Amino acid sequence: LSESDAVLGPAEDGGYYLIGLKERRLELFQNIPWSSAQTFKETMERISRSGLRASLLAPLADVDTFADILSLVENLRRRPKGVCPATRLILQSLIPREDSDEINSL
Repeated sequence: LSESDAVLGPAEDGGYYLIGLKERRLELFQNIPWSSAQTFKETMERISRSGLRASLLAPLADVDTFADILSLVENLRRRPKGVCPATRLILQSLIPREDSDEINSL
């Protein structure tokens, strides 16, 4: 935000995982096709039409569904135990006790 009016992190599914703005601009988000493959594209078009300068972060996967959570668990399982400790704790709190073996193995 030191160099742009907006910063977006595009998600691999067509949305975004992060947005930062220098100032509040509610009109950028009204009647957006949320949770669709067009969410990021439409938001970027609105930013451009508003005359704002945007910077983009690297595309990443976001977490919208339970399947996304399971994918995140698999991703974390392949990484060293010390990586993303807060995320691991949150995941453990989300999974019912009887199903927590999946998460506890993280």
